[in-house]
Amino acid sequence: MLSDNQIILISFVLWPTLQFMGSFIANRLPMSFFSGNNRIFKARKWEMDGRFYQKYFNIKAWKEYIPDSSFLYKNIYAKKRLSDFSNDNLNLFLIESRRAELVHLLGIFPFWIWITFSRLEVMLWMLLYALVVNIPCIMLQRYNRPRIVNYINRREALKNGVEND
Repeated sequence: MLSDNQIILISFVLWPTLQFMGSFIANRLPMSFFSGNNRIFKARKWEMDGRFYQKYFNIKAWKEYIPDSSFLYKNIYAKKRLSDFSNDNLNLFLIESRRAELVHLLGIFPFWIWITFSRLEVMLWMLLYALVVNIPCIMLQRYNRPRIVNYINRREALKNGVEND
């Protein structure tokens, strides 16, 4: 086993590297992977079109504090503020929201690596870290996506002359 100081040093290097690798992988996948509503990204009934996250986690109070990593990468869609409400842009937002969710899902799983060179309790702390860092970001994507989809659907219904309850 490594000493606590060695584990801390390795952790400060390893976590950012692993997070970057998840982002690298997600950004290399074709847009078609993120188009549509595949099983990973499909809204669940219990999420109540995103209202679950407001009701139980008060997401509106803290969502503005979640950073958008688009500043780190060239040609990455910035999801922090929507200024273009065209269907093309909203669909791009949905794709990038799914990509962001995948990045953060991938960001959780490396915690188990710590068991290979540290004590079980360190691995559990790494799991806690991974959850605290990534779950709010996943929740934010899952909160916003149904709202955008509903907005697009309402607008399309109005455009087609069908009133949507």
